[in-house]
Amino acid sequence: MQNLLLFSVLVAYALLQTCDAQSFRLSNTFQSNMMLQQSPKRARIWGYGQIGATVLISFEQFSDSVTIGGNATWSFVMPAHVSGGPHSILIEHNARIGLKESALLENVYFGDIWLCAGEGNMELPMKDILDSATEIANVMQYSSKIWTAKLQPSTASRELNEPYPYNQAWSQLKAENVPEFSALCLLYATRLLDQVPDHPPIGLIQATYASSNIEGWISTRVIDVCNTTQSPEFGQGLVEESSIWNAMIHPLTSNSIRGVIWHQGESNVQYNLPYYTCQFKNLTFDWADTFFDGTVPTTPEGWYFPFGFVQLGPMEGENDQLVSDLRLHQTFDTEVAPNNFNNETFMAPAYDLYDSSSPFGSVYFRDKQTVARRLAHSFVFLYYDRFDLEFVGPIPSIRRDDLTMCTVTYSWQVQFNGQAGDPSGFYFRRSDGVWVEAPIYNVTSDTLTYMIEETATDMAYGWSAKPCDYKSCPVYSTDRGPDGLPAIIMSFPLFKSP
Repeated sequence: MQNLLLFSVLVAYALLQTCDAQSFRLSNTFQSNMMLQQSPKRARIWGYGQIGATVLISFEQFSDSVTIGGNATWSFVMPAHVSGGPHSILIEHNARIGLKESALLENVYFGDIWLCAGEGNMELPMKDILDSATEIANVMQYSSKIWTAKLQPSTASRELNEPYPYNQAWSQLKAENVPEFSALCLLYATRLLDQVPDHPPIGLIQATYASSNIEGWISTRVIDVCNTTQSPEFGQGLVEESSIWNAMIHPLTSNSIRGVIWHQGESNVQYNLPYYTCQFKNLTFDWADTFFDGTVPTTPEGWYFPFGFVQLGPMEGENDQLVSDLRLHQTFDTEVAPNNFNNETFMAPAYDLYDSSSPFGSVYFRDKQTVARRLAHSFVFLYYDRFDLEFVGPIPSIRRDDLTMCTVTYSWQVQFNGQAGDPSGFYFRRSDGVWVEAPIYNVTSDTLTYMIEETATDMAYGWSAKPCDYKSCPVYSTDRGPDGLPAIIMSFPLFKSP
């Protein structure tokens, strides 16, 4: 009965947006106590009103007026504004019949806004992570620097102008909102503030939909570019193409944000996997192109829309090849981020964070602290030139010594977890197509030699749905401290030695 009632409310809300809204109001994306994106990007304020009416906006020294046209909407683009607050924004509506109405946005701040999007691992709330009580208390120490808003998980058959009513309205960080808010989203913000002490205030928008395939998150433009088709098994708990985009993302694009962090992929391991590279790559471009001021440069280097993602974590019991392929597709098949396809992507590996005791299943690992730190460090390295941090794990140089031996050399300091006879983390593909993990033959301070079969055709590292137990994979960087990144997931053809 509750689900039927909710469905009826959502349908009624969608139908409301098909009608000309003659009454004066702001779009529901604008609320007192909210955050707007700081300069050099601009904020855009919009809403509904009576056709022919005049609308005026007043903000500090800025004022402007417009006459409402036939679509019964009005909008203002505000001058780019530095971070800080609080501010008030007054909008006045003067109808032709003499009726005057006004709306006042109070306690508005400017800062950097991050959209946190994805499925279950992004949705996992603070109350459900490891050491949650300590982390919740720690997050509240940043209450003067973080604002949050939480969208209602929803879908629609067409692009909506406004999202469904928020699950949590915009506000400065409050203790009562923290336990149910995305842990990865909040912890990313705190780790970012830790590394950049003079960082402006951060606004976080949680837009999550559990167990959602990427097809739901992309616009019809991306579907057309990638020639995406619905597999025969479509309908088994999957969301319709573009339906999440229509209801949750498109309504936000009328305003500007700093960037996106993304954790999605589990629902595509068994669905439309060959399309994932094209879909995810073009999603990053399409979102940047569609958000207001999305392509306005924010750094001297010209970067404008950073897009961070978490590489797929452990998926015990799933097909090794499929999970490994998806991890590779998340990097647009380049193995690293940023890459030549999109130099504004950045990544956090999570394949070594196996959580055998997670009450939600090991795929929903609870160590969001580590992955948030890795993601924040990667962003800070790339955008703030903090070369004391890491943005990518160790990348090897591999030599085939003879038909049964390969030697791996790393150009920076690494830690090898293993000795002769132990699993190396490297896999070779036999002539029958089966992947086999190669045993270690010898280990030195910077090289690892492992054994293969003469007929091996391909090599890979970490080529497993669950490559290792918690933080126990064979190769980690120690170049910038003891808590380094795991080696990159990679795959390549193996040529016979001369």
